[in-house]
Amino acid sequence: ATWDALWFGIFHSISAFCNAGFALQPDSLEGFSANPTIMSTISILIIMGGLGFIPLSVVARRMIGQKGRLGTHTQVALVGTLSLLVLGTVLFWLLESPVSAVRAGSESMSIGDAMFQSITLRTAGFNSIPMDGLSEPSVLLSMAFMFVGGCPGGTAGGIKVTTVVILIFSVRALLRDETHVEIMKRTVPER
Repeated sequence: ATWDALWFGIFHSISAFCNAGFALQPDSLEGFSANPTIMSTISILIIMGGLGFIPLSVVARRMIGQKGRLGTHTQVALVGTLSLLVLGTVLFWLLESPVSAVRAGSESMSIGDAMFQSITLRTAGFNSIPMDGLSEPSVLLSMAFMFVGGCPGGTAGGIKVTTVVILIFSVRALLRDETHVEIMKRTVPER
């Protein structure tokens, strides 16, 4: 039993960091949804893998006391990822809140499940709740988040968080009739 637990831990930690979403149980991680230790560990590994190796190395250097400015890529990756996680958590919870669940005749989603779904559906594909119970708007939200994915140089797929941020700021510059796109006090070259 100890070897089985060790194997399960190693397998799922690698699967989470690599944003693979493979689980050894047929219901993914639904059986662990009430275990905050497992769910938070899996969540942290998914986020780390999705951020990419450059932002991770920059953050690690800052944590050990090295000074220096965060590069624009790292700033965009961190802020974009955090923004998507917060937005996804709020939207999943609102779409699957007790009011909408009562209307649909299903169970409501906890804020913890909403957060986990926001983290995992964008990049990894684990689930802590039955996916066939999601409302149609939540399924559409899941597809949009999967399309975005993670950050460049990370282990997640998608068109990348930084691409979406640049597209948003490009549209903003176009609407303001600005000649260049500026993100975090840096100009993005037109090409």
